[in-house]
Amino acid sequence: NQEPGGENLMLVAFLERARREDHRDSAENSSQEAQLKSELYRLRENLENTIHELEQTNEELRISNESAESANEELQSANEELETSREELESLNEELLTTNAELEHKIEALDRANNHTHNLMRSTHLPVIFLDSDGRITWFSDEMTGLISLQESDKGQSVHRLQNVFPELDWYA
Repeated sequence: NQEPGGENLMLVAFLERARREDHRDSAENSSQEAQLKSELYRLRENLENTIHELEQTNEELRISNESAESANEELQSANEELETSREELESLNEELLTTNAELEHKIEALDRANNHTHNLMRSTHLPVIFLDSDGRITWFSDEMTGLISLQESDKGQSVHRLQNVFPELDWYA
């Protein structure tokens, strides 16, 4: 304010009460600071624990990933082996189909030859016996049964049992 003499005056007053409030504020600030420090410490511990857990999880994931990569490589190798085996089987299957077709043609030719032989034997009315390489009876004509007593059950039997019927034959030639 200005005095009538033109001087500016100022009043400064110090109150005790203000210091008490500052002291109270200081105590509150200390309490808040302690709480904040405690909270900060707790948060740091939580952060460290979280970082540690994250590092452990990352290590477990890395190990798991390596294991998965190894398993994947093994599966790829097995898949390649299976593919090779499949190709080999396809090739073998083609060979078998070709061989089967050839065998079917041979069987058809043998059936025709067999039918021709049977027709020839039946139409010529000759007594005939067919033997295998061990001298066992495999087939005989009806006319042969008129010469000697032969039955279907004689097929597979040795022809040497007929030695007494045809003694003039050289049975061991």
